[in-house]
Amino acid sequence: MAHKTLIGGTAYDVKGGRDLIGGTGYAKKNGKALINGTAYDIPFSKGVPLSTITPGAILMLNESGSPVPFYIAKHDYESGLNGAGRTLLVRKDCYDMRDFSNGDSAYASSYLDSWLCNTYLKLLDADIQAAIGTTKFYYTIGNGNSTVTTLQRAVFQLSVTELGKRTSYVNTEGSALPIASTLQIAYLNGSAVAQWTRSPATFRTNLIFVLYGNGTVTYTVYNDSNGSRPAFSVPATIAAIANADGTYSIAA
Repeated sequence: MAHKTLIGGTAYDVKGGRDLIGGTGYAKKNGKALINGTAYDIPFSKGVPLSTITPGAILMLNESGSPVPFYIAKHDYESGLNGAGRTLLVRKDCYDMRDFSNGDSAYASSYLDSWLCNTYLKLLDADIQAAIGTTKFYYTIGNGNSTVTTLQRAVFQLSVTELGKRTSYVNTEGSALPIASTLQIAYLNGSAVAQWTRSPATFRTNLIFVLYGNGTVTYTVYNDSNGSRPAFSVPATIAAIANADGTYSIAA
């Protein structure tokens, strides 16, 4: 159990501390409690592994130094491709509205893919960037090629299948996420918006599927402006601590 301190009638967990001795700060690794004249060590909380947190919970991660909510979406994401122990995180809201590509439905060469793996990735804290590495997932090549194969990326957009939807002219890419129903309505600045998927329409070279703000799925052209919603995986062993509002943060 964590050491606690009472401030203004509210009990707060103490997760660390320092003593100032002779002008030098020393880290405290635990607290102490005096019981019947005996001092007992009480270790400060070091958090719990992400793997122990139920999908659907919110993990706060920094973008440009400011905390942003992400869903813990699935443990052991695509374990057949990545091995066990990767937890998928999906941004709670869309980041912005943007075009998919400059002329076709090929995800691997799209503007969206490039932006996610470069500009967006660099918004995250350096330690999270290092933990992300790259993730393998199933995708359809697109631009007239309906072959399903694998792609490896740091950050990516979800597929129609992962969002729990099925429709004509779309391949099965992966499997529905445990929280697919939660992810089907995306928001930006408090309003429901259409979100891109990485799934191309198999009968044309320039159409990609989107999931609209009312939950319906259909295809649209490559230069339509729809929501970017970053997803990536991290090691499930990363420790997280519970916040007072029920969300989690990465343990220091």
